[in-house]
Amino acid sequence: MRVAFFSKFIKQNSVPIDKSFRETWRIIGQYKGISVWRHPEREEYIHGSVVGVCISSCIGCLKCIDACPTNVFVEFHDGQEHLAVSPEREHDCILCFACELLCPAQAIHIEQNGGSSDTLDSLLRSA
Repeated sequence: MRVAFFSKFIKQNSVPIDKSFRETWRIIGQYKGISVWRHPEREEYIHGSVVGVCISSCIGCLKCIDACPTNVFVEFHDGQEHLAVSPEREHDCILCFACELLCPAQAIHIEQNGGSSDTLDSLLRSA
């Protein structure tokens, strides 16, 4: 039943994360040591820089928490009964991309530094 709810919710309400947020959005503050980005025109927020999570797109399925080998994510409640995740330990990210690949709402984007695409390619080849 929970899966059916999330599938319906994703189709009706979710918009994938803006992967250009690091260039087009602006940092408005910090939340537990990570940057909080705001869309230039809408009230939409992303937590994190290396690991970006669009709070409004996140459906709270928590799959990224289970998938992350370094425990980057924690549950985040926005004060309006919306469950999401926040990458509070993004400095521990090893760029494995498991969270980004598993996110059904496409609410996560990992910054691709030098070598990270090689890491992703090797992981996909070995699967």
